[in-house]
Amino acid sequence: MGQLFAIIRNTVLETIRQPVYALVTVLTCGVIALSPAFAAHIYTFGAGSGMEHSAERMVADLGLSTVLMAGLLLAVFSTASVISQEIENKTALTVLSKSIHRSTFIFGKYLGVSVAIGLSALTATMTLLLTIRMGVAVAVSDPIDMWVLAGMLLVFILAGIVATFRNYFKGKPWIGSFIVFYIIFMFVLFAGFSLIDKEHNLLFLATTDGENIMSPSRIVSYDWEVARAALLTLEAVFIMAGVAVAASTRFSTGGNFSVCIIAFLGGLTSEFVRAKVATLVAQEKLWSSALPLAKTWQALVPDLQTFWMSDALTREMPIPFDYMLQATAYAGCYILAMLFVAAFMFEKREVA
Repeated sequence: MGQLFAIIRNTVLETIRQPVYALVTVLTCGVIALSPAFAAHIYTFGAGSGMEHSAERMVADLGLSTVLMAGLLLAVFSTASVISQEIENKTALTVLSKSIHRSTFIFGKYLGVSVAIGLSALTATMTLLLTIRMGVAVAVSDPIDMWVLAGMLLVFILAGIVATFRNYFKGKPWIGSFIVFYIIFMFVLFAGFSLIDKEHNLLFLATTDGENIMSPSRIVSYDWEVARAALLTLEAVFIMAGVAVAASTRFSTGGNFSVCIIAFLGGLTSEFVRAKVATLVAQEKLWSSALPLAKTWQALVPDLQTFWMSDALTREMPIPFDYMLQATAYAGCYILAMLFVAAFMFEKREVA
């Protein structure tokens, strides 16, 4: 276990220190924070028109899409850096020569990459929830919580200042320090606003007459249905990380990216393809042997539609806890399958 934790720790640090990690994370948060401007451009209705909630759902849709695509990019580049390049540069041989089993190496690399990607996705999710809480103005007169906006800007500035001081006085890498403190400050900001309602009153306090003001109508810090949808999106990102790890044992960055894109697009369209093939077979416009092939393809690629809750959010449908458990179980099984495939392919890979 000590060897596994050492690999996980080193992989997390190596991934976070990559410039592409900081770039993707900050750009993702920036795009999400600016997404209300797109909603305001589309929903050009007056104040009190009732379209504010629809605009918030559009922001949630854009945010979840951004988190998913950013997770895919980080999965490809991170696994290429910590697995493919280590194999090509022969540095993996140094690790494996220390009585570390190859399967331990693969599992440790995946868990390390997943922790790093998870921190990035959680930071983007917190930005999304803060952005929705800030409000989506569909008219000039619509209110915007400027405290939330100022807090997100302050997080960016403070992280830059701390990283600059650490780089100047202690010689620490600027990129690594910046992204670490950016994530830390975002967690602090998110936790702080979770204790304050939208009227900027502290939750769990009593009024002057002694009546407790804690009620479901006041605990509205964040849209927790969006948080549930984001959690499922994060599980889809972990699945793609598993695919990337398996691909990185045999392919370089370009091949890894191609495999992940095929799995990603196939996972989003597998059900549609199977249904279309079944319809064409029923109409005798396609050979009957095509249907088993379509079902096999559907079984091989990850069913990413299971984790995409945009339609549920748009239609104001709650996400049941039982459904989340089933989706999580499916994600766990698929990830384990990908890791076993990765371990098998890496076992046969020449690293010397």
